[in-house]
Amino acid sequence: MYPKVPGGFAAVLIVLLAVTAQAQTASASLGRSQDMEREFEFAPGGSLELNNCRGQIEVSGWEESRVEISVEKTVLGATDPALASQWLDKVRVEITREGNEIRVETVGGDKLPVEVNFWIKVPRRTDVEVKSGKSYVMLEQLEGDIEICVAEGSLLLQELSGDLEFSLANGPMLLERLRGSLISTTVNGNVQARLLGLDSSELRVINGKVTLGLPASAAVDLELSTQEGDIQIDPAFKVGRDN
Repeated sequence: MYPKVPGGFAAVLIVLLAVTAQAQTASASLGRSQDMEREFEFAPGGSLELNNCRGQIEVSGWEESRVEISVEKTVLGATDPALASQWLDKVRVEITREGNEIRVETVGGDKLPVEVNFWIKVPRRTDVEVKSGKSYVMLEQLEGDIEICVAEGSLLLQELSGDLEFSLANGPMLLERLRGSLISTTVNGNVQARLLGLDSSELRVINGKVTLGLPASAAVDLELSTQEGDIQIDPAFKVGRDN
């Protein structure tokens, strides 16, 4: 179940996800994919670190005191089944746990045409760090320190609270219903943000468009600057030194 998102961004995500689902089904039927699942007890207040090369990443918070991790390794493109099996075996997913800290890492996949997709559920109050080369990343319903760094792809981040830091190159970013403090950096991509109750926020965009939505009752200080671009403010905003 994927969340509804507005406008053209939603259409892009739906198309991408539909293509991905079709490719995964075809790969499975030809023996070009491998699945694994892990589940264990995990108290709120811990941390999750995920390092991946390429593939879809979804991390959702829930009220359970346990973690569920589902992984799918898929060979990209048509190839010989025997060779595909060799490539899948060379790409490993290592899951380690020390106390209330979990580390998930893809090993050996940087030079092979294999993507690794993750679907993870953690207690809502969990610190999360995600790093990936090329990924669609979705995080939702989490509280804690959250850091995301993706070289290419797209980010859909909603219902998050805490110290939030996001970095993305070459792709769009959608931020929905965020609370706490936010630092966001995007290169070659548009940002659409609807923010709630942020203590402070900093949105940096190079070669892209920013659409910012705030509650009607918001009383905030905004500092806006641009290079090679325009800034447009909705007339509904009351702008002035005393407002």
